[in-house]
Amino acid sequence: MEHRCSQRHQLNFSVQISTTRLDKLEGLATNISSEGIFVNVPEHLFPVNSLTKISFQTDEKAFHLTACVIHTNDRGVGLLFEHAINLNHALLSQLQAQHLADEQVLINKCA
Repeated sequence: MEHRCSQRHQLNFSVQISTTRLDKLEGLATNISSEGIFVNVPEHLFPVNSLTKISFQTDEKAFHLTACVIHTNDRGVGLLFEHAINLNHALLSQLQAQHLADEQVLINKCA
């Protein structure tokens, strides 16, 4: 059963994630809510309860957030933001546009 305060949105977009032990790693966010995000990265790199920095960019704004690792699995890490973000319609639209742009880059690389 879900115990979230806000809706989770299924989007794929590029993020950078780092800890005090690790430099920035590229990851793929697969869903986001006002309180947190799930990122596909090697799970063994991020112990539960460790603090991370997560960064992502839209056309209008760069986000640099502190988050705590809540859970890990073989696909990646679930992060809880230190401070909830305002995940309004405009931001969701920008993240969707970023998703489409990232998808096109992958298509071009594989062509």
